[in-house]
Amino acid sequence: MADRLMTVLYVVCIIFLLTACAKHNPLKPDNDPNAPLVLTEEKVLSGNGSDYTYRQSAKLNLPKDKEYLIAWRITTTDSLLPDGIVTDAEGWIFHYTTNADTSIPLSSPACQRTIWTSGLQQNWEFASANGKLKQIISKVEVKVIPSAGKMAEYCKTFPMDRIFGSKMIPPGFEQGGTTGMGIHVSLREIYGDIFVEGLYAHHFMYRINTVDLNQNILQSGQWYSTLECENIRELYINTQTTPSLVPNQPDEYTQLETYLVSRQGMEETTHHKIYFKAKGGFHAKTLVYPRHLYGMGQYHYIPYLDESVPSIPIEPQSSTHHSTNLFKDEDAYTAINSSDFKMYLAWGWHGQYGRPGVNSTTITDDPFDKVVNLCPDEETDVDYYSYITHFDLQMDGQPFPALAQFGNTQIVTHSDGTLWRRVKYSNLDCSRATLTELSNGLHTFRFSVVDGQSVYDPTPVELKVNLVPYVPVSQRNGILIIDDDISNASFCPEAKVDSVYQAITPTVYGPVVQFDRASSNYTDMKNRRISPTMLQNYKAVIYHCDYPTYTSNYSLDADGMYLYLMNGGKLVISGAANIAAMINALLMQSKYNEQYSLGFRNADDVSITTNNMLSQPYFVSANGASEAWPDIPLNISTSFVSLINSRHGLGPVTIFNNLEHVSRVYRYGCKIPGTDNYSPTQEQYSQYITKTVGIEYIYPGSGKVVVLGFPLSYMQQPNVNLALQKIIDNLLSSDM
Repeated sequence: MADRLMTVLYVVCIIFLLTACAKHNPLKPDNDPNAPLVLTEEKVLSGNGSDYTYRQSAKLNLPKDKEYLIAWRITTTDSLLPDGIVTDAEGWIFHYTTNADTSIPLSSPACQRTIWTSGLQQNWEFASANGKLKQIISKVEVKVIPSAGKMAEYCKTFPMDRIFGSKMIPPGFEQGGTTGMGIHVSLREIYGDIFVEGLYAHHFMYRINTVDLNQNILQSGQWYSTLECENIRELYINTQTTPSLVPNQPDEYTQLETYLVSRQGMEETTHHKIYFKAKGGFHAKTLVYPRHLYGMGQYHYIPYLDESVPSIPIEPQSSTHHSTNLFKDEDAYTAINSSDFKMYLAWGWHGQYGRPGVNSTTITDDPFDKVVNLCPDEETDVDYYSYITHFDLQMDGQPFPALAQFGNTQIVTHSDGTLWRRVKYSNLDCSRATLTELSNGLHTFRFSVVDGQSVYDPTPVELKVNLVPYVPVSQRNGILIIDDDISNASFCPEAKVDSVYQAITPTVYGPVVQFDRASSNYTDMKNRRISPTMLQNYKAVIYHCDYPTYTSNYSLDADGMYLYLMNGGKLVISGAANIAAMINALLMQSKYNEQYSLGFRNADDVSITTNNMLSQPYFVSANGASEAWPDIPLNISTSFVSLINSRHGLGPVTIFNNLEHVSRVYRYGCKIPGTDNYSPTQEQYSQYITKTVGIEYIYPGSGKVVVLGFPLSYMQQPNVNLALQKIIDNLLSSDM
């Protein structure tokens, strides 16, 4: 029974001590500011490099007309006694008695010694080694018995401002600035010119005061220890903490006051203070990062490593399969779904990323910039110096899946009655997700950040992702014409070119649909405007950029085109001299991947005749490489390009040089020397007549592409119509 009672008393004492330590300095001695005990210190340089002597003194300021018996006790930073000091069992320092034999060490029991002395001052010196001290005095205790009167006891810790101090790192506001109802302040140690081994912070003390504009205290707060915080160096204060923030009245400010306590109980003399106007009504703005929205699966990948995609490990990781950003259509981001499809997404808030400058930080909201963790108000875009604590997440109207990296989560209800999964923001993995086994259809994700005020964003950001099933080749229908031209009255009038392609495209394969890339009102983070989810619906696609010197945008849309071709797509590309630059861009982009660059492996595989519409108008026909390919003559009499009518030929076309991996479809039809004033020499004729201006490349499976280095809209329409019929028939032959 007695043992049980002692156990209960022990537990009660522990609870009492822990409770007390949560609010007060658990190492603090009873420092009486009016006590006559005065502690001083001095650094004396030795003249030997960085070494010095550190002298500490303790003095009693007592009336000198009286006699006293005084006992001294010290505590050091390493809890060991300095050399030459001997104490009794309770730690009180021994002194020689009057007339004692000082040749006998104080440590000897034979020595005549006592803990009492009449000296009002004690001095201790510590010599550094390589600029460091192993120990110093951290606390001094003294008992004083006057000749007439009762014994008095005093205790003080040495001030450590010179040795060891601290600094407060507020969120960045100026003194007196306006903040929200939740702030985060970092507390850090500062080492002075006296370095003592083992001298580190044990905790910080802090309190919240109410002050006026001149920082006169209107109401003092209670002191608290950061031992109760998750991290003793990080201080989070809001309306729900103890102490808490309350909105300031017009003539009031909130003041935060802190100081440092070492592991030896030494207190920082200087207190650090910031004051601010605490105000409610702010909230952060939630973001989703499109550059972090990417995926990989059987029908969604690229064959090259895109440096703009986050370097998160992706399986399988190989030379031909890398993740790529999701595509974008009018209503949502999109991808072709598959059983192995993985989607990666990331979210955050306005102010999370930016570029720090000398005097200010520029918020970029670019996840590839530095994490700056600013917190502007969504309505005013003014920083209210809060911090993000949680994310509230939804998927398809329900709480987001509980992923392993989220740790412990909770389900919360917003004011509109909707349910959300609340995830604590402890690291960047808590703001990212990898989702698998997603069903086909439209998925809606919603994100809302929660700040240090415990206020969630009332206007969540919404992300829509449409995952569509793969369309087999046998179920595709129609032809899609992609217009990549810009309108030019002289060389590429928009309405005329559109009507030409509408007229020359066969209708026997289903509906003919025109898509004007330039007028498309959506684009994704890689400036892609053509998605494989759109392309896979068509039996064949005709892509034209017929303005001879206009830079084609094909390389921007090559990801979608590549996936279309790798999965049974049929593609016809029409252009002119710009085709060579397009292929070179593909080679550079994909690090010379043959399938991505339409069958070409090197920049030398393509060249141009000229890049000037005024020079070398020798091209007059695309001649079929065999009877399977009908000749296509240039329209040299009724062309919408006046230079062709006057010179009876076209100059800028692309020549295909290396046919090792492709098949020849069309040869360069050259004007006969002496035909007119714009005819080639015999040498030029002999050179050009052997060149290739049209090729075919076959992909694994049934995908095929025909690349034409001459513009179909410049050719004779009846011949083009017949040729396109033959070309598309050949492309589709493997699907029959």
